[in-house]
Amino acid sequence: MSWETVVSGGIVFKEGTSKEEREKIIKKIKHELELPDKKENEAYSERIEGAVFRFTHINWFSHISEETIENLINEIRDKIESCDFNLYYLDYGKSWILSEETKELKVWDIGL
Repeated sequence: MSWETVVSGGIVFKEGTSKEEREKIIKKIKHELELPDKKENEAYSERIEGAVFRFTHINWFSHISEETIENLINEIRDKIESCDFNLYYLDYGKSWILSEETKELKVWDIGL
């Protein structure tokens, strides 16, 4: 089953993480969060500045879940300084925000 989502967020790599390791982690994030090649999709943006990778993507046929994001964070945790991932479901009025900074999962029911 698929659904409509907006996923956004970013990571800050730990100091000393090699360029090759950063590229490997970014590739992993893009795969797990179904991020497209930015050249092919106007609904996607990314920015890489030094040790920071940021992204936003609207996905009309998403398979991303909170569990996907939690598993991703657990896989890359030892290579990053901090992260934030935001997942919004566009088909109903709830949003989930998982923050590595606060280690909290917040759920808002925005009552549409």
